[in-house]
Amino acid sequence: MILKSLLAVLLVTLVSCNNTTIDCSVEEHSCFGTPANCQPDTDCNVLFHFDSQGNLDVKMRDVVDYNRYIAVAVSVRADLATEYVICIPHQQRRMRGVAKQGEPIQIVEQHMARYVRDMSDDEFVCTFLKSELPNDFLQSRRLLLRRWESSLKI
Repeated sequence: MILKSLLAVLLVTLVSCNNTTIDCSVEEHSCFGTPANCQPDTDCNVLFHFDSQGNLDVKMRDVVDYNRYIAVAVSVRADLATEYVICIPHQQRRMRGVAKQGEPIQIVEQHMARYVRDMSDDEFVCTFLKSELPNDFLQSRRLLLRRWESSLKI
């Protein structure tokens, strides 16, 4: 148990200290950004990068509001509710939530590990591990966003 805790702390430390930029040239179709056709390190407000291990990095620029968040839809359940992974960068928080169409996101898991890197005062990278994403998420690469809203219920 102590070894697991120590490894988790070490992994969090390594991820949080890694201040490298995302390299979209390594693998074709590994990056997607908004607005459409943006350039990864110049004018993308949000950049999604799938690394070689299947983890998802979400890079956000111009995040000045302490409460701003981004929610990435990762699956749709049988009851048509959408499941999200969520990052609140200034608070160094990641969580999981669920919402039906037109409803606020309800938080179902608040205490996910803190894989959030500060790149600058208003630029962040949130990493969601492959194990935190549905099995078919990497293959489908359906990226639906719900971001910068105030309808998050924590």
